[in-house]
Amino acid sequence: AYLTEYQEERPGSKVLGVPVELRGFTDPEVRARIWDPTNPQVFVPHLTGIGWSINLGAVAVKLGWLRPDDFDADVLAAIPAPVMTRVRAVPICLAVVAAAASAVAATAGSVPAKWTLTGKVKRWSSPARTLLPLVSSGIATAWWGTRPTTGSDQLVRPALAGSINMTLVGVAVLTALAAHNPGKRQAAYPLLAVAPLVTQAAMLLGPVRAGLHAIWKTVELS
Repeated sequence: AYLTEYQEERPGSKVLGVPVELRGFTDPEVRARIWDPTNPQVFVPHLTGIGWSINLGAVAVKLGWLRPDDFDADVLAAIPAPVMTRVRAVPICLAVVAAAASAVAATAGSVPAKWTLTGKVKRWSSPARTLLPLVSSGIATAWWGTRPTTGSDQLVRPALAGSINMTLVGVAVLTALAAHNPGKRQAAYPLLAVAPLVTQAAMLLGPVRAGLHAIWKTVELS
């Protein structure tokens, strides 16, 4: 159990009963909250900010995709090297896609800078002001997500970076579509809330299943 002891020994802060956390990008034990099959709680404190995030490990257990004890050091070590390589490559690939979509958006005279919850553009801005921070964030996140680390963070860190960069891809794509189709409501806007979570889940569950399969195959051959 990567996280259970941490939760007991180092509880986070709360404001009016709502959890507040600022260590998500600096503390691997805090990041481990988003993938802890041993913890039955689906909603855990945000990695950075106020409120709650989803413990995808608990979701996988409740859906029957994993058992609570299916993720440990042995399973992590059994994940095939090519699978881990692909996991670390995802944030980089998504940063490239976000940059490409931003380049397409930049060919328009102006781009959306603020949206309504329904996907309608509220404010426009210059491509440089809006897109340069987006592309820079994608590059920085990819760099951070591929930094050497240990333990469960070998999966959690790139998965978190992948989900962030998937958000940036969504923003860049919708920005490009809106920039070249001004006045048209972007119906796919709600996908910005779903695609990053799906990306994160796939980057966590897939490798763990591959590690379990490798262990089962070894047992069958022995």
